[in-house]
Amino acid sequence: MADPILVIAWLVLAHVAADFILQTGGVALAKAGRGRRAMGGLVAHGLIVAVCTAPIGLAYGSFGWTFVAIVAIGHVVIDRVKVVLTRRSVGAALAAAHSRHESPPPPEHLGRAWTPRPAALFLADQAAHLALIGIAWATIPPAASLQQGWVDVVNWALGTHDRAAVHQIASVFVVGLILLIVNVRAASLFVGILVRPVEGSADGDQRWGSRAAPAVARARGLPRPARSRLRPCRPQAGRGAGRSGSARSTRGSRPSPRPLRSRCGRARRRRHPSAPMPGWARRSASSSGS
Repeated sequence: MADPILVIAWLVLAHVAADFILQTGGVALAKAGRGRRAMGGLVAHGLIVAVCTAPIGLAYGSFGWTFVAIVAIGHVVIDRVKVVLTRRSVGAALAAAHSRHESPPPPEHLGRAWTPRPAALFLADQAAHLALIGIAWATIPPAASLQQGWVDVVNWALGTHDRAAVHQIASVFVVGLILLIVNVRAASLFVGILVRPVEGSADGDQRWGSRAAPAVARARGLPRPARSRLRPCRPQAGRGAGRSGSARSTRGSRPSPRPLRSRCGRARRRRHPSAPMPGWARRSASSSGS
């Protein structure tokens, strides 16, 4: 007979692992979307939940697989209801925030608003999932026996170890793992949803984060500060400036109008021979010829 405390702890661990560990960011974004994208994300998440609760089906047979189907389908329905309610609450908060401001919002950005409703819906979603697991577990009759194949596999894995000691150690490990996931992953998500403002875009989506400022700047047409990676260049004399005065005396007293180069290596425009020489060029020519 299975230990009821260990079974309940395993079911809770399967739920938090499916929701906070195995659910990727892409699946979470797809679930919050619309149309086929949302359906694909919900189906993917439902399959993850089914895989995490599959040991119940392997252990209890038909009763267990019924439990897995109820939990997976109910999990998907609860998640979709939470997404719809969250979208409505965020839209109401954005509308209330706009009504408190006199100036109209930018055309590409609907502004920010803060509301505690998404965080409250997050807690209600988790409570609904746990309640669903309890209700689905009640569908398994108390007299339901474990499958003989499952019993043989467990006996082979445990060997000659004491069953009561193994159950106690496994229960402590599973409960500790649940507390670790809830206090690290789930708590960080809850705090992030609670404290971060909501950003609404013109396409009707809502996002949490700090991406509103660049969108406002683009909507208002403000120029972004340009950052140049080039070093400031100082003009230097060309290759002929380093020659000796004797070699230059054969060509005249004035050096040939070679293109001046800067430290960046780019040639400057050639000076006309009749144009007067700049002061820095005369000083450079006199210092090299001396």
